[in-house]
Amino acid sequence: MAFRSPPQFAASRTAAPASPARPLTSFWKTLPVDMKQTLVTHTMIVPRYVTRFACVGPQCPASCCAGWRVTVDKPAFLRYKATPDPDLAPRFKIFLQRNRHARGAHDYGTLKQHDDDGRCGMQDASGLCQVQMKLGEEALSNTCHAYPRTTQRFAGQYEQVLTLSCPEAARLALLRDDAFDFEAHALPARAATLADKSFGALSDNALFAARAWTMQLLRVKELDLADRLAVLGLLCDQLETLMREQRLGQVPVLLDQLTALVQSGDILSGLSGLPRNDRRQAELFAVMLCKWRPQQKRGRLAAVFERVAAGLGANEQGQAALDTIVERYRAGRALLDRTEHYDAILTRFLLNETIRDTFPWGSGSPLLQHRRWVVVFGIVRGMLAACANAVDRPLHDDEIVDGVWAFCRAFQHQSQFAQNVEQTLQQCHWDSLPRLLAVLK
Repeated sequence: MAFRSPPQFAASRTAAPASPARPLTSFWKTLPVDMKQTLVTHTMIVPRYVTRFACVGPQCPASCCAGWRVTVDKPAFLRYKATPDPDLAPRFKIFLQRNRHARGAHDYGTLKQHDDDGRCGMQDASGLCQVQMKLGEEALSNTCHAYPRTTQRFAGQYEQVLTLSCPEAARLALLRDDAFDFEAHALPARAATLADKSFGALSDNALFAARAWTMQLLRVKELDLADRLAVLGLLCDQLETLMREQRLGQVPVLLDQLTALVQSGDILSGLSGLPRNDRRQAELFAVMLCKWRPQQKRGRLAAVFERVAAGLGANEQGQAALDTIVERYRAGRALLDRTEHYDAILTRFLLNETIRDTFPWGSGSPLLQHRRWVVVFGIVRGMLAACANAVDRPLHDDEIVDGVWAFCRAFQHQSQFAQNVEQTLQQCHWDSLPRLLAVLK
C-alpha cells in the first residue's frame, strides 16, 4: 500500500476567465469611500472544480437567496440606505433591518425574507436579485458577493474553495474524478472577505505539511474511509502532544513515521480490533435526524430530510423506537456498502473540508478538529444510510450528492453547530480518542 504523490499545486498558464465587468452607476461613483469595498487580486491555489463554477441563477434547485437570514455588512447597509433608486428604496425600507446583536461590521444588518416562501426580499418573481440587476455586482453585500466562495491565506498561500451548501458547487466538487486536481489562478476577491488563517507559533512548513499529508491519506483507496479517519485521529493525537510539549519541529518526523506505518499495513492491526457498534452510532447520529426538519416545509432540502426520517422509521412527529432506528440504520449501512461511488464521493467531500477547515489546525486543537470531523462523518453517513433504506436499494450518485449537500445546507451555516457537537460528545463521554475511533467503524 502506498501514498499517492502529494497534490501538485501546478500553476496554470492562463488565469481563469473573469466575469464581464458591470458598468458602475452614477450613484456608485458618488459614494463615500467608507461605503465601498476594496477588490484585490491574488494568485490562489484552487481545486479544478472551482474554475468550472458559475452561478446558475433562477435555474438553481435550491437558491441561496431563500431559507437563510442574509447578513449585511456595514458598508453595504449604508449603501442600501442611501440608494435613490425608486424601486429599491421602498424594498429596503421593508426588508433591510439593523442587527442589534451584531458582533461587528460584518453582520451590521440583515435582509428579511418573504413570509410565504422564505425568499430574500430583494428577489423578484423570476428569482433574480434586484440589487445586482440595478446597482451591479459591486453593490452586493460581502455575504452575497462571496458566496459560495471561501477565500483564505494559509501557510503563506492564498487559496479558494467552495462551500457545498450550494447545489451547483456540490455537483461539481463531488462528481468529477479530477475535481481536486489543483491549479493556480489570479483571482479577485474583496479584501473584507479574505480570511488569514494563522496559528500562533506554528510555522508555514508545519501547517502545510500536516494538511498535505491529510489530503494524501484521504486518497489512499486501499484503506476503508472510516480507517482513514481513524488514522487521522492518531495524527491529531500526536500533533496535540507536539504542540503541548512545544516540539512542532518534529512534525516532519511524525509524518514520516505515520507514512511508514500506513505503507507497511501495521497501522491496521491496531484498528482491526475495534468493534463496529451500529447501536451506538444510531444513538449518537441517527436519533437526532428523525426529529430534525428545515424551516421551509417544501423544496429540495425538506424532501431529503423527509426521506431520512422515513428511512429511519420515524412518524410525522419524528418519533421512532430506538430498536427500530437501529434496525433501519443497520439495513441502510448494508446498502451503502453496495453503493458503487459512495467512498469516492465522500472522499471528495472530506478533501473539500480539509481545505475549507484548514484541517487539522482550523479549531486551534487538532483533537477537537478531529472530533468534529467524526461527528460530521457520522451524521452524513447516517443521512445516506437512511436515504438508502428509504428507497430500499444502493444510492445513485446524484442521491449521494443530495445527501451531502443537504447536510451542508442544514448544519454548516449554524454558528453553534461546532459548539453543540463538542458539548454532545462530552456529555456522552465520547470525547476520548479510543471511543471516537470505535464509532467510526
